[in-house]
Amino acid sequence: RQVVSAFVRSPTFGGASDLAHLGLLSGIDLSDPVRHDLLLTSQRPTLISLFHQRGYQTIGLYPALSWEWPERAYYGFDKFFDGPHLGYRGPRLGFWGIPDQFTVARIDQMLPATPGSPAQFLFFPTITSHLPFHPIPPYQADWTRVLSPEPYDDADLAMSLADKSHWAAMLPAYGGMIEYTYRWLAGYLAQPAARDYVMILLGDHQPAASVSGPGAPWDVPVHLVSSNPALI
Repeated sequence: RQVVSAFVRSPTFGGASDLAHLGLLSGIDLSDPVRHDLLLTSQRPTLISLFHQRGYQTIGLYPALSWEWPERAYYGFDKFFDGPHLGYRGPRLGFWGIPDQFTVARIDQMLPATPGSPAQFLFFPTITSHLPFHPIPPYQADWTRVLSPEPYDDADLAMSLADKSHWAAMLPAYGGMIEYTYRWLAGYLAQPAARDYVMILLGDHQPAASVSGPGAPWDVPVHLVSSNPALI
């Protein structure tokens, strides 16, 4: 595979990440949340509806959600999975509980992309790298074990849970969490795939100023990963 990268300006900074997620789906600047209220009254097409019209099965994967989100009806996902739908049985790690590595392995188990299955458009707002950035989950190189009730060795789990990072000094934990994110992404891309796919990675917003420092821009990275040279 190859990757091409650029930057895009986020509609938000340090939080309110849903505005960035929904700005991507709707194609409009949601730096003013009232625009989203207006959007819900419209018939504007979204990435979801456009992919659906072209025969893709559209999937919303929201491991952070454990409550009802009625506005999702506007987006019209063919399938929608929140945290409880995933049936995570491993140790709860951090405020959000479910490690991203498990989530991406679980959706592949639930909806495997085989040569004969419909084309899929998966929208996955990751959550493990969210504030407060700790504890950092261990990376599990055995992707079948990450789906089990005991996904980690005891020593690795104990080291993760011993993390005493705190709100006043989040930068080290942030760096460690981004490293974890790159590890599971690289591990996922290395897994055998029944058919080719394109992965687009988009940052939703900069971390809080206590991490990003004074005067940080609102720009976030976007990476497109593909084995198709013409697309690259």
